[in-house]
Amino acid sequence: MAAVPQPAEVWGELAPETLTALGRLRVRIEPIAVPFGPERSHANKIGALRVTVAADRLVLVDTDMLALATFRDQRPFDAAVAAKPADLQAWTHDVEIWRATFAAGGVRLPESRVLTTVSGEETPPYFNSGMLVVQRPAELADQWERCANALWDTDLPSGVWSDQPALAVALRATGTTVATLGDELNFPVHMRPLPRDQPPALAHYHRPSVVEIEPRLRACVHDLMARHPPLARLLRSRPEWNGVVAAAPPARRRRRHASPRRDILITGISGSGTSRLCRLLRRYPDCVVVMDPPEVSAALDTQRVPWAIPAYMQRTRLAVAGCEEVATGVVGGRPPIDPLAVRPANSPGAAAPDRNAARAANPDHVLAIESVPALARLEAVRPLIPDARIVLCARDPYGAIASWKRTLAQPGERGGDALGLPRHDHPLLPARDREELAAIAACSDDAERRARWWAWSARRLLEHRDGAVLVDHEELVRDPRPCLARVMPGLAPGAPPAGPGPPAAPPQRHVLDDRDREVIGGLCLPLARELGIAVRTDP
Repeated sequence: MAAVPQPAEVWGELAPETLTALGRLRVRIEPIAVPFGPERSHANKIGALRVTVAADRLVLVDTDMLALATFRDQRPFDAAVAAKPADLQAWTHDVEIWRATFAAGGVRLPESRVLTTVSGEETPPYFNSGMLVVQRPAELADQWERCANALWDTDLPSGVWSDQPALAVALRATGTTVATLGDELNFPVHMRPLPRDQPPALAHYHRPSVVEIEPRLRACVHDLMARHPPLARLLRSRPEWNGVVAAAPPARRRRRHASPRRDILITGISGSGTSRLCRLLRRYPDCVVVMDPPEVSAALDTQRVPWAIPAYMQRTRLAVAGCEEVATGVVGGRPPIDPLAVRPANSPGAAAPDRNAARAANPDHVLAIESVPALARLEAVRPLIPDARIVLCARDPYGAIASWKRTLAQPGERGGDALGLPRHDHPLLPARDREELAAIAACSDDAERRARWWAWSARRLLEHRDGAVLVDHEELVRDPRPCLARVMPGLAPGAPPAGPGPPAAPPQRHVLDDRDREVIGGLCLPLARELGIAVRTDP
């Protein structure tokens, strides 16, 4: 059943080809009245709940969803209402504003809390309205409209109060216990990639460009077009679906399990060749590389659950598909060592980041994101991008520390002050790391500070090497082909680059003094051997 807002002179009419497609699919068209008019179009769900149905439950689903799998769990349909928590806390983080929000509807703020499904924030009961299972829909619709009107008459934030905030209050007002759903019936595919192994039953894509960048969504649409010619004609007539329609469908034998997206996260020890690896990957025709994007740095610096990283990867794919520019954290052609320790790109006096006009020949291109500071928070990042290939770059301590000493120490400074250590008091780092970084920052011996910083970074590599690809700087410089073969298997980035790659800077180990070599030998060499990387002690 399709709930269509009325009157037509306000909302417009369905196009004839849309009516034909819905008719062939045997979709019942039901006119509805929408409270608050087109200015608050999200309130169309209130009108949809008032449709009369001869059923025990009404299942309300946004139209921008695709069914990818069979859903067999009966439990959500046993409750009076079933919904999933909101993706993000988009209303307010202020508990007093929440208290006033519920008070506007004549109810008290609940003591219970839920976690938003993308950002992992604790919030009063606050639900995504894209998919609802409701036992008494008309009663909920009346309360939802009443609470939306009450919020309209307050001085509370002027966001989309008629949608999820008003729904939260209405559910409280009806005394309904809500069965909390997970992502399987309302997966926010516009904010993170589909899981590799088990696709959700319903994928909430929000706009056609998201379908274009997700192979399994494209496969689903192409299957629907093949089975329903009127739908195919309708989509071909809509410019916003051009990218999806024009993309070649997956081979039939692979349609059911179309290839997942191809993402890479590159991190590692500072000065260990992440930039060099990025320059090599950019030579593949179907690989887009973004170095040190400021959105990733901001997520690492501010979010307990850095959900903005997978969301950024989704937006970057959309930008590449639209041949748009992509901002990087590179300033003047050179990335900072660690943006956790430098001014954000939008802070006063900060230089503007460079931008890449990224393009790829294949809509299912490989997307590689480089972020050295991600090493400090891989425990939080990896669960959010479980199917991404993690590449860890390492360099022997003599070479790495010599490069730091040569390029970062300035006259009049203690060598190593510019190493860009993550802040030792950063609240999002584990207590273990904060203590160790505080000890490093307090060390008065420059040589020891550098060695301890390398050792701290190496221990993070050892912790995360399972399931990751380790790239040794020495091998990457000598002959990058074996390294690239380990990074790229199964990703099909196009023909491998010819030639040896960009020239490497000559080794500068002669800048190391006896104290450097002493502390490197004591603090770093055991870890380097455990990593299995090549170590050169000669100048």
